[in-house]
Amino acid sequence: MRKAYSMSSQYKVGRLCALFSILALASSLMLTNEATYSQNSSVPRFVAPKFSSPNDVEREDKSVETDLLQNVEVEETETEPVEIQNLDDNDSLIEENLSDSSDDLGATSDEEVGDTASANVDVTKNPSGNSVEREPYDVYKENGRYFVDWKKPDLALVFTGMTNGYIEPCGCAGMERMKGGLSRRQTFLNSLREDMGWDVVTIDAGQITDGFGVQEELKFDMAMNAFQLMQYDAIGIGKGELRFPAYFLLTYTTPTSSTSPSLFTSANIGVYGYHQTYTLPYKIIEREGKKVCVVSVVCKDEALGQRDENILYEEPSKKLAELESELKKEKCDVYVLIVHGSEEETQSLAKRFSFFNYVFSSDSPSEPPAELKKINKGQGMIEVGEKGKFAIVLGLYDDGSVQYQRVALDSRFDSSPEITLLMKDYQSILKQLITTKGFRGGLGINPAKSPRADELGKYVGTQKCRSCHEDAWRVWAKSKHATAWKSLKETANPPRTFDPECIGCHVDGWNGIQCAPYADGYESEEKTPELLNVGCESCHGPGERHIAVELDSDEAAQDRIRNLMRLGSDVKKVCYACHDGDNSPEFEFDVYYPLVAHVEDADEDMKEDE
Repeated sequence: MRKAYSMSSQYKVGRLCALFSILALASSLMLTNEATYSQNSSVPRFVAPKFSSPNDVEREDKSVETDLLQNVEVEETETEPVEIQNLDDNDSLIEENLSDSSDDLGATSDEEVGDTASANVDVTKNPSGNSVEREPYDVYKENGRYFVDWKKPDLALVFTGMTNGYIEPCGCAGMERMKGGLSRRQTFLNSLREDMGWDVVTIDAGQITDGFGVQEELKFDMAMNAFQLMQYDAIGIGKGELRFPAYFLLTYTTPTSSTSPSLFTSANIGVYGYHQTYTLPYKIIEREGKKVCVVSVVCKDEALGQRDENILYEEPSKKLAELESELKKEKCDVYVLIVHGSEEETQSLAKRFSFFNYVFSSDSPSEPPAELKKINKGQGMIEVGEKGKFAIVLGLYDDGSVQYQRVALDSRFDSSPEITLLMKDYQSILKQLITTKGFRGGLGINPAKSPRADELGKYVGTQKCRSCHEDAWRVWAKSKHATAWKSLKETANPPRTFDPECIGCHVDGWNGIQCAPYADGYESEEKTPELLNVGCESCHGPGERHIAVELDSDEAAQDRIRNLMRLGSDVKKVCYACHDGDNSPEFEFDVYYPLVAHVEDADEDMKEDE
């Protein structure tokens, strides 16, 4: 049987293929890279081992703060609310997260009612720390049951897309209430094919990632391995894919052999030219005597102006008009058009090219509709939501009837061991690059100067704060902030202690929104163990200057630095920078904030405010 490639070997071979592809342009030779799976080959199922990391190693010279907590007897103390000052120059991004999260908290849809209802919340304090207890999450109560009263369809079309880099949900706060992830998606698709015995055609809109750089390329490569395992039939090229260099994208859009065509298709995007050698203008999928045609287009916007000059673009309507007669000659049973554009642009193209039965729009609400949306003269509009959290299934029957099902990829679907293994490989590559070359040399992430460095100096670690702020330290020690690193190292499967997209909200001295370190922030467990976990400086800013002035006699300087580090009125902005709807779907500020609130010299502060 054919073994699944590891991601590391796939990535290396993919890079070599990219070089060969450039040579192919000059010599007009076909690429013959055999590094990817055959689309029609059977993929063996294998069971990945459970991955765990060793316990933290105690260090003699630098003690990790969480180790010290084990011997601390924390007394119960009354706390009062405290305000937080915004720490850096991310006001607009934080405001956006706050707005999005507030919308989520106020949502009343059948998808989110159970996530945010505070009536069933009970705040409990226990010896190991404060915690919030909720009623168990019932996926069937929240999202319903799927395919109730369905007959086996003669053909099932499964639509996914707009993953935007969310290849797996953030698991540090628990997976029960989170949706999405390629791992659950494979389990869902396997259930349709193997458990239910359906004939399935899988179509993804594209927009698999939404960034650029080394980590995005690694993530994209990992995702493409996953799509091969999931046996996808067609993937549209989205605007996210156009962020990559042409040579990198060509590695995936080019058919690897006559028996292994590319999964990608686009009618109006050309990679080094409009030729099937480089990019398929459409895909025909044959399944059980039926033919499904998939065409994808990208509408113009400002982002297209930043693409690689070797990625070609023409107006969607022009290219579709050129292909129309050719597509109709195929006499397919179903025609699907993927449109990366606005809803208005989608409907306009659908109306002009009315032979398409279904139009798959990238301009989707965060949660797709519960029923099939009809446009123009009966065309079906497919919307799949955002961040890969949902799939849409159409059941097609020979009598012409159609059934529609929205599927939330929730915790009823177990993690796929195959995808977990790919995720482990992806994390291993990140670890290797960072440990050997650092964030700058390995991933091209340049540590920036902290926006408050001139005022407050460098990051020093929470343990430095304890001698003067004992009461506040005890509140912190009981909170989950004090063990935030553990959730990456021991809870996440696989561990994500070298993933910049996760590190930022679990250490001091990082920009959690930009997923990048500050120059004097956390570097590694070995070099900066004092900056592990979400400590005082994550909210109050660097502590070096504060310590220095307190050891001096300049009262004016002391007051100035204290005021800079006091927490202002932007408390929610600071919290929602990390506790957004993606990372902490059950986060409610009024419930969780009291667990970390702390005030010192409250009477004096109140007098000053007066």
